[in-house]
Amino acid sequence: MKKLFGLFLAAALLSSLWIVPAQAAKDADKIDFNKFTCKQFLDLDGDDAAYFYFWLDGFVSAKTNNLVMSLDEKSIENDLQQLMKMCNDNKDSRLLTVMGY
Repeated sequence: MKKLFGLFLAAALLSSLWIVPAQAAKDADKIDFNKFTCKQFLDLDGDDAAYFYFWLDGFVSAKTNNLVMSLDEKSIENDLQQLMKMCNDNKDSRLLTVMGY
């Protein structure tokens, strides 16, 4: 009986080791935009920053009901540089606060 209990306990402990990383991986794919700071935005790599910028553009478009977006590369680059400048000046601030939301 002790061996059976020991095996059951070992199996339970091992299975719990898989549950915690799985939950952490699941939560790693989530962003709380109410807490997301400018520093976190500035720390994104190029591809992630680009995806994030387009998400932000969609968010702002929905908030302002302005559904027209310029696909001009220079315009997008200028907007992104302005956002990065504002974030450099306010690294600890929430990104949405810096953007006025």
